[in-house]
Amino acid sequence: MGDKIKVLFLAADPFGEGARRELDAGMRAIERAVQRGRARDTLELAAHFTAGARDVQDALRRHQPRIVHFT
Repeated sequence: MGDKIKVLFLAADPFGEGARRELDAGMRAIERAVQRGRARDTLELAAHFTAGARDVQDALRRHQPRIVHFT
């Protein structure tokens, strides 16, 4: 099998810590769905919350994802 497909989730949190809990819960739900799916061995998930412009650049360089999801 080849390399895993890395999916990077970037989330800006304009509303403070309340929205952070919702983002965390959403990410956990996605992780659970991936683990139950057939593609679980081909995907690798990474997440960064409260991502500013510099955070986005750093995360893209560090993770080198194939897919990026912004929320």
